[in-house]
Amino acid sequence: MKTRNRSLKLELLQRREMMTVESLAWDGASSLRLSFVPDGTPVANQISNADSVFSQSAAGAEWRSSVAKAFEIWAQYAAINVGVVSDSGDPMGVRGPVRGDTRFGEVRVAGISMTSDTLAAAVNHDKLSAGTWAGDLLFNTDADWSLHSDDLLKVAFHEAGHVLGLPHNADPASPMHEHGIPSTLVPAASDIALLQQLYGLRQPDANEINKPNDVIGDATRIRFSDSSNFDGSKALVHYGEITSPSDKDLFFFELPSNYNGTATIHAVSAGLSQLQFRFTITDRNGVALAQGESTAQLGGDVALNVARPAGDSKLYLRVDPIGDPLSQVGSYAIIAQLDGLIKTSYEDALKVAQTAHRWFASSAQSLTNLNIGSLVGSSEDRVLVNDGGVDDNPLNAPRVEPYADSPLRRASLTIGTISTTQDVDYFRFRSRKPPSGKTFGMLVNVDALELDQLVPVIQVLDKQLKPLAVEQFVNGNGNVLVWVPGVQENEDYTVRIAGTASAQETGNYELAVTFQENKPQRNILSEADLTKADPESESALYVARPQLFTFALKASSTSAVTGDVWANIYDDHKRPVTTLATEVGQLRTGGSILLMPGTYFLQFGTKLSNALDSDVLNVELSGNADTDPLGPPRLNGSQPVFSCPDSTVQFCYPNTSPTTTPFVFVPAPPVILPTSVPYPVTPPANSWFWNNQFPRTNFTLTQDTSGDGEVSPRDALIVINHLNSIGSGLVPAPPVVLGGMVDVNADGLASPIDALLVINYLNRRSPSSEGELAQSPEFDFSEYLPEEFLHELPGKPTSRMRYLTKTSSYHLFCPSDVQ
Repeated sequence: MKTRNRSLKLELLQRREMMTVESLAWDGASSLRLSFVPDGTPVANQISNADSVFSQSAAGAEWRSSVAKAFEIWAQYAAINVGVVSDSGDPMGVRGPVRGDTRFGEVRVAGISMTSDTLAAAVNHDKLSAGTWAGDLLFNTDADWSLHSDDLLKVAFHEAGHVLGLPHNADPASPMHEHGIPSTLVPAASDIALLQQLYGLRQPDANEINKPNDVIGDATRIRFSDSSNFDGSKALVHYGEITSPSDKDLFFFELPSNYNGTATIHAVSAGLSQLQFRFTITDRNGVALAQGESTAQLGGDVALNVARPAGDSKLYLRVDPIGDPLSQVGSYAIIAQLDGLIKTSYEDALKVAQTAHRWFASSAQSLTNLNIGSLVGSSEDRVLVNDGGVDDNPLNAPRVEPYADSPLRRASLTIGTISTTQDVDYFRFRSRKPPSGKTFGMLVNVDALELDQLVPVIQVLDKQLKPLAVEQFVNGNGNVLVWVPGVQENEDYTVRIAGTASAQETGNYELAVTFQENKPQRNILSEADLTKADPESESALYVARPQLFTFALKASSTSAVTGDVWANIYDDHKRPVTTLATEVGQLRTGGSILLMPGTYFLQFGTKLSNALDSDVLNVELSGNADTDPLGPPRLNGSQPVFSCPDSTVQFCYPNTSPTTTPFVFVPAPPVILPTSVPYPVTPPANSWFWNNQFPRTNFTLTQDTSGDGEVSPRDALIVINHLNSIGSGLVPAPPVVLGGMVDVNADGLASPIDALLVINYLNRRSPSSEGELAQSPEFDFSEYLPEEFLHELPGKPTSRMRYLTKTSSYHLFCPSDVQ
């Protein structure tokens, strides 16, 4: 039996009570989206039941409006828009873009069972929180929500503050005070000041930079870069924003001279904000041609159909805010369609309008100069910014102006496209003077906007265009983040963006640059020294409260060792719950993972190349715990896991002293975990950038071992072939790539019972006609089955399949006593 290296570092991590302001702001908060997951959505090892619980609670059927209102209360104080969009029901934390995933909002709301010391938990949007978990909000559906109708609103208000980057406030009168249901929905002055330092105040939108567009003579023309070639086959899309209850916006839309049909024009806040508004179309004299109102609480859509005014080709469009003060600010879109020429659906145009708002709302590109309507019906190969190669030279780098500028931070955002394998983009940013006694650094963040496409590479140049040394904090899951320390004040810095040379990827991206004092921080959670003789190491992880972890893996050596390194986390049933893999010398991050209370195991492993017996590889797992829970004033009911018998605030883990830390990594006695050492590890580094997950069980449909969305004979053969090639027992550890997700019953093992579960699934779902099967050719599994399969199954089953050619279905014969 091989020995295992136990040189692990023990470090108790205190929960982050004071979060650094500069690292928690959303990039482009003027386009945040909120979605409510449907009941049944997987959340870690549970499923969400928020709708069934809250619709029967004191909050009632309008519980979603309560949660949305919580965000809108904060949004009124700063340049923030929160639109409500639909949710696909994909598992929480599913692999996808960090921002702008079309399946759901940046902030997803779910409900699960939690321990009694937690009412809700928010995932802080930290720039180190890679993946779709960032910003999500979880409610404890086991808590008592029946007492007061506004309890849910108040708890959501507290957690929404965390989502937007606010820390706990020591002032008991603040709704951001740490414990208990807040007593108020009015932020403290310190909360508002901090929010405005993060996001700034609402500013005139792109239509009103030079002057207001509140009268017909100053109406903004809805015009796009290719308007001269506009043929009416696609919608025109234009954005605006009501920045105060007294604001109003006017536009004009000119009908083509050769078009005499009607036009349907929508004003839409749905998915963009919670603005309520009156939409009016007039002629040039202000005479109303059509009018409608949207009073929808979560954002609405007003469609007006008009004909060409007599003797004129111009239609004037007016948007006025209505409703209560909370509903009188926010973004909206104008979507214009020529009914006789349009060839794309309004649904497609609306989807593009909602998505493009996220891409462009805070970017350097002016919304008034982009033909967003041209994106309707485009493919995933779309080019968001066709720069014509003008920024391929650093001397031609365009300057990106800040969208938020306060003494604490200067933030700028732009989008771009690496359109060819030779394409590079340069952008110029100017630093600001920091407050007295402080030194700013430069945080550079790039998000790829499409899954499995661009792997961005960042280079930062000084004013002489010489490369600067950077510290990397995030590298994976579509996100790269680096830090440049000690930048000079009032000086130009240039950022170069390209694709990974070895893979030659192309795609769209968002670039955000922030000048601020504090750099991101990662805690070292565990580390070990691996050698050729001891290539694996293990430790235990105890979790007392639900925790959302973001991990980074890095391995280094003083010698010329090369190879692959990985870290696996298993639950107490030895089932892998997350994986990170990288190369020696390369930092790699993965998507965040929510761990519910319990015992877990961490395993480091490596494949060393050209290593000597004396070579030592130091492996380091760092990360943050990103959830920030709100608890009731006192504990009641069941106690949290690892609670101390004589304390309500401390946790007692095995072989450790009492601590207030809700999780801890500790050295552990040897445990028998799956191993990767005897098996080949083949994924390339760029594959690991996008996906470090190697699932052993398909929890969406466990019998679908191939992951193609259906169960077929192939799924049984995948398990059978695995048994023939590797045998029964512990499933090899990630990142070994298997033929499929062979652990059908999720017991941590691959065995004949996994194949039988697939076979029985097929058998139960095969069609029949009055008990008879159609005659068709047979497929005999017996020649593929290992001998142990037949020995272990009772009744010596017949493993024979009949195809039903007319229905493309099948039938399996298995004895009735085999379940």
